[in-house]
Amino acid sequence: MRSGKSNNFCEYDLLDFYYQRMLDEGSGRNLVRFSIDNQLVEIIYEKTDHSLSESELQKLADVCLANNWLEHTSMAGKYGNLCLSTTGLGIATAKRRQKEIESNKSFLKKTSEYIEDHKGLFLLLGALVAIVGVVIKLYGSSGNG
Repeated sequence: MRSGKSNNFCEYDLLDFYYQRMLDEGSGRNLVRFSIDNQLVEIIYEKTDHSLSESELQKLADVCLANNWLEHTSMAGKYGNLCLSTTGLGIATAKRRQKEIESNKSFLKKTSEYIEDHKGLFLLLGALVAIVGVVIKLYGSSGNG
């Protein structure tokens, strides 16, 4: 058993892997083909340090095939000679751009977005502080008479 990153490799990572291979080879999407097999499992491990089984990779390919992100280029079986579809290429480039934008955000921007995403929690916390303040004011002053 290989020791690698925990298995958080998802279908978007598979698309990004195909896309990166296109860039490395300088080839269009219809010229870069993969078969989901043990050889691809090894290549993914070498390139990304993610440890996957062939069946896990096939499940990811099933998701991509169901969404028309990958397409068959020949009658080589369900997982043979797959390439990115135009939709898959769009998804891969959009996800890559999204990661790039996220990594370039400043600390203040990330903090601002965190607060925006969790504003209900902050409102609840503020309401609880206000209620506790009122209770302390009411019961704290009644003891001084």
